[in-house]
Amino acid sequence: MEISEDLRIARAGKALDQRARRAARRVGLVAIKSNRYGVALPPFVSGFALVNEAEARIEIGQHFDLTADEVIDFCAGFGK
Repeated sequence: MEISEDLRIARAGKALDQRARRAARRVGLVAIKSNRYGVALPPFVSGFALVNEAEARIEIGQHFDLTADEVIDFCAGFGK
C-alpha cells in the first residue's frame, strides 16, 4: 500500500517538530508550539516559543514565530 504525499509531508513535519522539542529539552528549555496547550492565536500563526521553566521566562519566540529548524539551530548554540 502506498502512502499519500500529504500523509508523508505531515509525518515529516511532526518528526521535525519532535526533533525541535528534544533539542530544547537537551538544553533545559521547553519548545511550545502555538497550536498547543490552549494558546489562542490566529490560525496562520503556528510556530514555536522556547521557554525556560526554571527561570519562568521566554528565551526566544515570544510571538510563536520560530520554525522547528530555528529552534534546533538556537538550541545547538545555546549556552556556548
